[in-house]
Amino acid sequence: MNAWKVAVLVCVCGVAGLSCASAKSWAAAKSAPSGPTIVSFDPSGSVRTVPSAINQSGQVTGSYNDPSDVNHGFLREADGTILSFDPPGSTNTISNGINGSGVMTGSYHDTHDYGFIREANGDFITFDASSGGSGFGTYPYAISDSGEVAGGSYDSSHDEHSFLRQSNGTIINFDPPGAESDTAYGIGPNGQVIGSATINGTAYGYIRDQSGTITTFSAPGSVNGTYPASINRLGQIAGIYYGRENSSHGFVRDQFGHFTTFTVSGGVCGASQYAIVTSINDAGEVAGYTVTSHNCATAFLREPDSGVTFFRAPGAGGGFNAGTYAGGLNDSGTVEGFYIDAEGVYHGYVGY
Repeated sequence: MNAWKVAVLVCVCGVAGLSCASAKSWAAAKSAPSGPTIVSFDPSGSVRTVPSAINQSGQVTGSYNDPSDVNHGFLREADGTILSFDPPGSTNTISNGINGSGVMTGSYHDTHDYGFIREANGDFITFDASSGGSGFGTYPYAISDSGEVAGGSYDSSHDEHSFLRQSNGTIINFDPPGAESDTAYGIGPNGQVIGSATINGTAYGYIRDQSGTITTFSAPGSVNGTYPASINRLGQIAGIYYGRENSSHGFVRDQFGHFTTFTVSGGVCGASQYAIVTSINDAGEVAGYTVTSHNCATAFLREPDSGVTFFRAPGAGGGFNAGTYAGGLNDSGTVEGFYIDAEGVYHGYVGY
């Protein structure tokens, strides 16, 4: 989450400078828990690296931008080896998800936006999940260990719908009841698909089970929208919701529909304005980041007992439009993400 579609909405670029307030925050953070050990990386030729997902083996996928402003997919192996890739005919590639076998999914542009699956041996499967036609836009976000792909696609009216591509290639387009637009962001090991749907102008979360039954939900206290980001093997769903004050809070919804809500505030950048939850692993650990009013981000890990550890990549800037963003989290506690340095350049990292 994969959740990076939500995350990218709040990611910004620009030249960052270190303010006095940020410097004081950094000094105060020296006595805080250090968090994971950070290893930064960039594919060869990258001027902007954005990881998007990690599997249980520590393989990371994502996308990078080259000096010609073209995006390519990448796979970073656990040993640090990085391979870049593009589906045949692609002029722009975005890789969003990876499963336990190293099979990846995402979207690419070739006249129109299509979906792809990259097999572990490097072979590609391309597909169009457009609703009611072809070439309207297909955007996969997650892939299960059994090879099912979930995401969003558009119709001729440019309305967005959810889709599930089964491992045999069958594509199922679906919408929660009453949805004006919707998209799927994640898929669990038991075939449950999670996503967000706009109903009567408000965003709700949804879960679709293997039988096709769809349940919509809203986190307690949600006024301005509920946005699921990730689902684990236990069926726990993590995400964010916006309250009456229009600031974001985290939630975990268990397999029985019970909610735990929480607020994460603070960080090494100073007082935060909102928080984004990006993933949950099978132990119930949650990853995400807080953002200040000047768009400086601090990554965090939240334990099931509510303990929160903030951390930053050593090269991350601390001023305007900078900081550390956490993305996917596997069961070993390894987290992937990116940071923006003081010059506004995006770099990938893995935290152990």
